[in-house]
Amino acid sequence: MTFIAPRNRIAGIICAAVIILLFVSPAINAQDRGDLNLNGVPYEIADALIYEAFFNIGLTAFTINIEAQIATTDINMDGIPLTYADYLFMLRIIGGEADPDYPPIDTVKALTFTELTDSSLIVYGWFDDEIGMLTLEFTAQDLTSYDVHVMPAAEDMELEVVYSELLGQLSVFLRSTLFGGGSIPADFLPIMELLFESNKAAPELNTALANGYGGEAVSFATDEMIIELGDINDNGIEYEIADAVLLSHALGSGVSVFTQNPQLQILNSDCDQDGIPVAVGDFEYVILVILGEIYPGDPVGSTFAGEIASVETDGLITLTTGFENPVGSMMLKYYAPNLGNYTVNTTVAIPDINLSFWYSDDTLKILLDNMSGPGVRIPSALSNIVTITYDGDAPLFLSATADAAGATSAEPVDLFASSCGDELGDCDGTPGTNLADILHIIGSVYGDGPDPIPHPVRSADVNCDCAVNLTDILNLINYIYGTEGPTPCSCSEWLTQCSQW
Repeated sequence: MTFIAPRNRIAGIICAAVIILLFVSPAINAQDRGDLNLNGVPYEIADALIYEAFFNIGLTAFTINIEAQIATTDINMDGIPLTYADYLFMLRIIGGEADPDYPPIDTVKALTFTELTDSSLIVYGWFDDEIGMLTLEFTAQDLTSYDVHVMPAAEDMELEVVYSELLGQLSVFLRSTLFGGGSIPADFLPIMELLFESNKAAPELNTALANGYGGEAVSFATDEMIIELGDINDNGIEYEIADAVLLSHALGSGVSVFTQNPQLQILNSDCDQDGIPVAVGDFEYVILVILGEIYPGDPVGSTFAGEIASVETDGLITLTTGFENPVGSMMLKYYAPNLGNYTVNTTVAIPDINLSFWYSDDTLKILLDNMSGPGVRIPSALSNIVTITYDGDAPLFLSATADAAGATSAEPVDLFASSCGDELGDCDGTPGTNLADILHIIGSVYGDGPDPIPHPVRSADVNCDCAVNLTDILNLINYIYGTEGPTPCSCSEWLTQCSQW
């Protein structure tokens, strides 16, 4: 199936299947496809509204001639009516993006990954084309509370969450709509975060189903795929220098650099076996294996503390770090919509560390690594390690992720907490949180006003849902003028929740 209905609609879907089998002929005239309101004109907005209503209220959406109306819903001519693939194809036809006589025949390749924290489960997805519908089902016994946050990659999608306490199952639906549009882009990105409290085990993702933007079928990776950790370039040889170089480019430019077999190359990159591929920890693990400092399969260590400061003065940024352990690799991210002419250099504190950087989509990424030889490290002592010069607008430091090169392990370190200095809600460029900040957000969201300052999302996202909208405005009003208004979340919370920024 291409669509899993919420539990309170299962009966309606079953009835639909019975009616289809008993009454609906599998063949209809081509001119009737898409004419759900049976007025002789197919692919109108009114037809799409009826189709959308079916997914919300079931067969009661068909009020004219149920058998005839169901027959018109097989938009993609695959012999199966009433699917979300048909509905998405109809949306693209109405929008002028598709021809009704040429349904999509391609299959989108996909992967899902999950990252479990103490109180949340983050779902990552990779798709080699846009996605118009995604259904995620979780085994979730005895949830005492839960909340679903949609990440920016899917923020334009319609969200529906259904929890069946009896079945111990939580279903999350993300989908395009007629007027809201929306899609999940082709990339490797965090999709959603499930915040939870449970009396039993943490929720687990057990099912993922999807359709492409135009209703295409989606193929998720299966257990039959032969994974060779470390063979990033998919040439049959693990842990070559070429694998490390390719993985570094994936960190800087995205997984679009995987052109041989993207689905398998992403899976092969989870070298530290933490469940999250294409990460700095994986990159450092590959380097250490190549340098002979560890062996494939050696376990990773525990996390440790680090400090970082990014100081800007008159067109120069100096980055200072200090760690509990020497560090092998490090990825830095800056928001830089107008950097102008710029240079990035390492300092004398790290003379043998390799430097790579990428600047695109308003983001500057800097990668430091120890591929130059065994024993090369970023020192643990507090040191100035990188300088950035520019003649445009000052870039805003977003995040840093480092990996320590121990004798037998590659240990990840989280530096998010040290990258904050601003108070969420204070977004107009003047000290203090007040009415001016509220008006600044309103102008940004509903008018032609400037973006929040210094960060276009973080500075105004007072509820840490990774977006700026009416909820933030109301929360800030209640916080400033109400007696029980919620306190804005902290900057470190925002960076943890919204690290994709």
